[in-house]
Amino acid sequence: MWPGRRAGPTLLQVNPSDDIDDVRRRAGVMVRRRWIPEEEIQARLEQIAADS
Repeated sequence: MWPGRRAGPTLLQVNPSDDIDDVRRRAGVMVRRRWIPEEEIQARLEQIAADS
């Protein structure tokens, strides 16, 4: 999504130890000390897809 950058901790909405598939239900991710909520991640992905 952001070439050359690494993401930090990911906050999940649920406990992944209950069901490993729940890791897909993220609330957002920390990138370079900036919180990016899931809604923004999805909006950026949609923009990338639209530009392709």
